[in-house]
Amino acid sequence: GTPDSWTIHLDPHLLLNAETWTSPEDNDITWHNVALRHARLSLASGPQRLSLVTQPDTGSATGAQLSFTDFSLSSLTNILASDTALASGKLNGTASITDWLHTPALKADLTVDSLKVMRAPLGTLSLAASNHGKDYQVDLALKGAGNDITLGGHYRMDQPAPLDFTLGLQPLSLASLEPLARDYVKGLKGELAGTLKITGSSAKPGVLGDLTFRRTSFNPRIINSTLHLYHEKIAFQPDGIHLDNFV
Repeated sequence: GTPDSWTIHLDPHLLLNAETWTSPEDNDITWHNVALRHARLSLASGPQRLSLVTQPDTGSATGAQLSFTDFSLSSLTNILASDTALASGKLNGTASITDWLHTPALKADLTVDSLKVMRAPLGTLSLAASNHGKDYQVDLALKGAGNDITLGGHYRMDQPAPLDFTLGLQPLSLASLEPLARDYVKGLKGELAGTLKITGSSAKPGVLGDLTFRRTSFNPRIINSTLHLYHEKIAFQPDGIHLDNFV
């Protein structure tokens, strides 16, 4: 292509992380002036499917949709770190964008079934996201394996305090966190429950609400002694963080 225009064409038979992926002979992706102008790409390996296709917008730009069918997250994470399963699960759903050079419109509806991180089961992760102009709405949920977590609200880019989210832990299984903190703590048991309201900006967020430890025990490696929290509460208030009944 020219310096401001280029096209990618994939080999119809690819070998990625010991998996064979097939693609139609006429697959291609074309960019022009930093914008995606055309895409006709699909990859398949067994039941897994990934596709990127474009459609003309009503305006001057091009819309694109990325689709996943039974796509294994480990197909990507094993390429990044072949010696460990960073994340695994089956990804299904679509994500699309239109008119990205002028007034981008986003829409995503994605689900990861049987999500595991560092081999720890977390449940089913779902994401729904869309926008109206500069108002972006996000609804995220993680349910299963002892977890019932939701994060929903708005990010309003044209506001000085764009954050308006509610985080619900009903509850969070602390055992889910152990693989991420195994260098510092072991034997994580119990739950963390509560609701937090998150406002303000990313530079200066405001957090209000309460979180309660329920029948919790853990062993910090630095002291190698098991600690217990039966019903202690962390209160996030305008004047700071308060610890209630911590002993």
